[in-house]
Amino acid sequence: MRFSLTFSAMLLLALSTGLTAQTTILDFETPETSTTFQYFENNELSEQLTMVIANPNASGINTSAMVTEFVKTANAATFAGAFSNPDPATAVDLSTETIICVDAHMPNEGNLRIKLENSTTGGPNWDGQQAYTTPNAWQQLCFNTALPSVSDGTSVAAGNTYTRIVVFFDFDEVLTTPETYYFDNIITKEPPVVDVTFAVDLNGYTGPDFTTAYVNGSFNSWQGTDNPLSDEDGDGIWTATYPITVGPMQYKFTLDGWTVQEDFAGKPIRDCTTTTPDGFINRFVVLEQDTILPTVCWESCYACGEAVTVSFNVGTSHITVDPGGIFIAGGGNFGVPGQYPMADPDLDGVYSIAFEKPVNFSSYYAFANGNCPDFTCKEDLTGLPCADPNNFNDRFLPPVTQDTVINTCYELCTEDLECGGEIEMVSITINVGTSTITVDPTGLFLAGGGTFGVPGENPMSDDDGDGVWSITFEKPVGFSSFWTISNGNDPGFAGKEDIAGQPCARPDNFNDRFMGPIMMDTVINTCFGQCTTTTMCEEPPMRNMVTFRVDMNRYPDPSIINSMTVAGSFQGWNNAANPMTDADGDGIWETTVELVNGEYEFKFLVNGVWGMDEMFDGGEECTKTTGDFTNRVVMIEGDTILPAYCFNECVTCDMVNTLELQAKGIEFSVRPTITHGQLLLDFGNQPLPLSQLYLVTPQGQVLQQWTLDGVYQQTINTSQWPAGMYFLTLVHDGARGVQRVIKQ
Repeated sequence: MRFSLTFSAMLLLALSTGLTAQTTILDFETPETSTTFQYFENNELSEQLTMVIANPNASGINTSAMVTEFVKTANAATFAGAFSNPDPATAVDLSTETIICVDAHMPNEGNLRIKLENSTTGGPNWDGQQAYTTPNAWQQLCFNTALPSVSDGTSVAAGNTYTRIVVFFDFDEVLTTPETYYFDNIITKEPPVVDVTFAVDLNGYTGPDFTTAYVNGSFNSWQGTDNPLSDEDGDGIWTATYPITVGPMQYKFTLDGWTVQEDFAGKPIRDCTTTTPDGFINRFVVLEQDTILPTVCWESCYACGEAVTVSFNVGTSHITVDPGGIFIAGGGNFGVPGQYPMADPDLDGVYSIAFEKPVNFSSYYAFANGNCPDFTCKEDLTGLPCADPNNFNDRFLPPVTQDTVINTCYELCTEDLECGGEIEMVSITINVGTSTITVDPTGLFLAGGGTFGVPGENPMSDDDGDGVWSITFEKPVGFSSFWTISNGNDPGFAGKEDIAGQPCARPDNFNDRFMGPIMMDTVINTCFGQCTTTTMCEEPPMRNMVTFRVDMNRYPDPSIINSMTVAGSFQGWNNAANPMTDADGDGIWETTVELVNGEYEFKFLVNGVWGMDEMFDGGEECTKTTGDFTNRVVMIEGDTILPAYCFNECVTCDMVNTLELQAKGIEFSVRPTITHGQLLLDFGNQPLPLSQLYLVTPQGQVLQQWTLDGVYQQTINTSQWPAGMYFLTLVHDGARGVQRVIKQ
């Protein structure tokens, strides 16, 4: 039998109550919870506003007084809808309440689609759709924003905040007569919690000994030891049940915390896994209700003994391969061309892919030369014996009962890879000088680039002991690849050379080197950690400590700033790799990185989000335009603390403030800048024209306002101010100046 972990009666009682927080966005009962929606693509109603009316059917789940009426005209566009205008007073905050619900009333069975737009946190536009099944009655339709958007299949809204709601009734339908719909009670709420039972069979596990199995995943922030499994009866099957919120969940099984984990990388494609944007491969499931997951074998989607590996190899020496590559597709199991790319890492003209499938798996399939979702680049097997004319002339894989390898040629019915044509090869030699380093006892290794594997797989040699390590290999004519050198055979790349900031480093690919295309026999000479073209090595360049700083005090809406990052050519334009800090809360954010001498492009990002980065027109003195991109640019020649640039400006905020007022002929200074009881504002030798003076907090709150006219100076008593930082903002005819003061 299996033993399932349980929880205390108190926790079970708390979960059984079903109490979840919720927020009302719109119920159309008060001015604060009501708004109108503006029609679009709806014939004569386009640009008109919806009406809030008395509930025409106050019964069932909705007996409220007021609702919104939505009319879809005959022959309106399939995507006719209405967007909130003005937007609701309460934004749709999905940071914790990730379920959004709407009460809908429709004359017939149909659907309701909602769309969330105008994220204040940089989130993507998102839409979801639900079926309506109770004609002429109120039905609550709920949308899980943690699931991918139905429009693109990838974007997720959960965790973000949105200000605009768009509704579509009977989306993708064209009506022959106008129909009237109603909606009400738009709320957000926390996702419900369901019981999920995990079970992994470790009878076939052959790795290091372990004490306890665990499950780790997105539901527990991959914590390691928070969620143990148990095998009380010793049958080798470890299991446990845990309460988890509904929605998509990634997870994997681990042993003794993270000592050993399931590793799906480099293995046959598994239907139960997903790959994250940063390359991690995890199990994946969407939870909707209490779920008992099937018992699976370690690193498998199926029970032990119930899986087979099916490998496909297709030769292409007789054809010209599309730049997009070769794909397997079709048959209801392999998707469309573009979904499952085949690989030819050694460029021998044989493209390969492997899948884990259940025993007795069978399927039609075909190969495609290129990424064509419409199958226009699919191989043509018409009339050939391996083609089934009753199924689009696809190939057929009969039931598979054991690991199977399929060898064939593109657009041919061969059972081998002899496709005709010859592949011309070139010899490539890499020589690496090491006079400036201490070589690891295991030696140097060629690695990386998706071609040369991890350190340890491609050892270099120094047979004559002169400190120059070499490796020679053959590749097809036209070969190109990223590559790097590792000092030692650590497969985690701990010994990889660091050439960041040097001209041969590619920041878009881990600061690797790049070779190719290689058209003839080639010898590459260089030094470890240096971008030389000789094996005569010099001491590596000095690395400088460079501090990047940005002043956010003039940012239009400082309340949305949760964090800042800097991205640039020195780190591959990674939006999150270099977070900045504002430890003293003065609005100036900074971070320090190590850089060698050279020119670097960079820019600052609000909340680390592309789309909330600095935007320059081009031609500014601090920028450089490359193609369509305009970025800040700096030349580093030693340890450097950069000025606290004003966001989206080439100068500091103080200079921006001064320049605006000086253009109007106005001087503005404050002394002292650290005050205990009084400030003196000085406007220079000319009387100040009619202006407004504001006392503002760092959060943008206006505490006091003065109207000044014809004065040369102004005294302000600060004795009653709480200690802290303040801004005095002087505004005249659209120009403004800001002075920062500290009250002690």
